Amino acid sequence: MPYVQGVSEKVCRFLNRAGVKTYYSRSKKLRDILSHPKDPQPKDHGPCVYSIPCSCGEQYIGQTKRPLQVRLNEHKKATENKKIEKSALAEHACKEGHEPIWDDSKSLVQVPHKGTRHIREALEIRTNENTTINRMDGKKISRMWNSLSYHGKS
Repeated sequence: MPYVQGVSEKVCRFLNRAGVKTYYSRSKKLRDILSHPKDPQPKDHGPCVYSIPCSCGEQYIGQTKRPLQVRLNEHKKATENKKIEKSALAEHACKEGHEPIWDDSKSLVQVPHKGTRHIREALEIRTNENTTINRMDGKKISRMWNSLSYHGKS
């Protein structure tokens, strides 16, 4: 609890009699509020689950631990070079003659933890009606999660 001279001591004694340990925290200082030494990272900078729409109305959903632009460039290169084994999106574009809409690609949600990111990818694939480009449904998770829709939430 925050320390307030004259009050905190009385509260501490009362709580100690009840068997509750108390710890004090310092209040925020002006420096804490104003000082931000690092610039905030853009939404597509780090690990995320992302979507890439196609001209046919379907979309590809994937996950990456790297900046989204790096992963998008890999998908683009695989599509341009017709390396269908490298990307399900490249396979779809080459076999069907469709064009991914790169400019509408977006990060759906930032998820730093690998395991959680794989689960979130699987849930996004399951809950999105227009996701048929993916080769797999993502990580195998219980069907009881089907009723949960995370689409559009962070």
